[in-house]
Amino acid sequence: MCLPFPKRDLEHLASDLKSRLKIHVMRVVGDPKLQVRKVALVPGASGFAKETRALEISDLQVLITGEAARMGDHRIRLRMR
Repeated sequence: MCLPFPKRDLEHLASDLKSRLKIHVMRVVGDPKLQVRKVALVPGASGFAKETRALEISDLQVLITGEAARMGDHRIRLRMR
């Protein structure tokens, strides 16, 4: 799923996700000041093939992927393209 939204930097996107989802551990890779406009969301244990297809989206800047290891313990990775 590709999500266009108003431009913001990667640092604020990650901070907002962490806060809203009550995430304790989050790995963010990339320039925190990158202005992001196009994000793909591939939640759960969707597998490498779905992540790879998402990374092939034209002009994609960030891939959000992750899963809940156990109830209430969300782990999210943000990957910059």
